Amino acid sequence: MDAKQLLSQLGLIASAPNGLDELRQLVMGLALAGDIVEDNADLPEDFGARVELARQRYFNGQRNSAKRFRPGQPLIREFRIPSGWRWMRVAEVCDLQTGATPSTRRPEYFGGDIRWLVSGDGGVS
Repeated sequence: MDAKQLLSQLGLIASAPNGLDELRQLVMGLALAGDIVEDNADLPEDFGARVELARQRYFNGQRNSAKRFRPGQPLIREFRIPSGWRWMRVAEVCDLQTGATPSTRRPEYFGGDIRWLVSGDGGVS
């Protein structure tokens, strides 16, 4: 099925039981696997070093220090991804912490450059 055929059937898909949810899951799976983008060989060779430098800069500005990352078993099996992509674990590029949502009385915690990821964010509402 090509894009034109898909678009012509979108109404049928949308009206099917759970059709939009199924379509959403399909698109998310294709995106995760890199199946809806072209290869990109432009990723810098020193990408890992750049990520580590950014982490160090971030933690130098925080009261907390970087926690040692101890990888467990992967939740998914690695699969072929587009050229130029790299497999990385979330903890390699994020500051993972546990706790409650920060107080809305502290406006400096919101609206900045640092994105919040809540463990429930992956679900579809």
